[in-house]
Order: sequence, then structure tokens, then C-alpha cells
Amino acid sequence: MKRVRLVRKSDGYYCQFVFDIEIKPEQRTGNGEIGLDVGLKFFYSDYNGHHEENPRFLRKAEKAIKNAQRQIYKKEKGKNQRRKAIQRYARKHLRVSRQRNEHSKRLGRCVYKANSIVAYEDLFVVRTLVLRK
Repeated sequence: MKRVRLVRKSDGYYCQFVFDIEIKPEQRTGNGEIGLDVGLKFFYSDYNGHHEENPRFLRKAEKAIKNAQRQIYKKEKGKNQRRKAIQRYARKHLRVSRQRNEHSKRLGRCVYKANSIVAYEDLFVVRTLVLRK
């Protein structure tokens, strides 16, 4: 065992253990090659023309999050009910975060297993400021 870490999230405490083990790489079933472009409109697009839609988990949970946030402001500051409302609100955001993470891992694993070579673009985004007179 290399490290132990306690993590506090909105739904409780977690204990993380880090072990040093040998991992066998997964067998890839396909032998194709694919190039990916990650974007805002689509989750990813490949060079074959296939587009994977964005799941928009936050948009789907927006109504529930909005309601939970409204409940916070109805409660009196410093009271237990307000603290509980804040925890409910935080759990809704945590759920969206976990959905996004799980979705990206699931799709990534499928793309990895179906192709022998996966290429993606590495963007270096620089913000520029344009001044107009």
C-alpha cells in the first residue's frame, strides 16, 4: 500500500487506498484507426463522420437543482434545515459530476477497445484580448 486518503464529498466520507500492482492491459477487439475531435456541439466527432451527442446532464437536472437552490433561500441562516437543504443541493451537483465522469469513461473505453490506434487533437487554447477604439 502506498497511500491512504480520506475524502469528504457531499454524500459522505470516503477512504481511498492506493496500491502498487501490476496491471495487464485489456485486449483490443478491433484493429482500426480513428481520429477524434472533441468539441462543444458534439461530445466527440471522428474522422469517419460519426458524431457522439453531448448527454447534457446538467440541462436535464437543472429544474431539480433550481428547486433545491430555492429551498436554501427559504430557510433561516444558521439553522439545521438550511444546512440540510445545502447538502441536498450539493448532492444534486455531485450526481451530475459523477454522470459526466462515468459517461466519458464508458465512451472512452469503447473507443479504445474498438480501435488499435486512437489519435486526438491536443489544443493549446490562448485567450486573446482585442481592443477596439
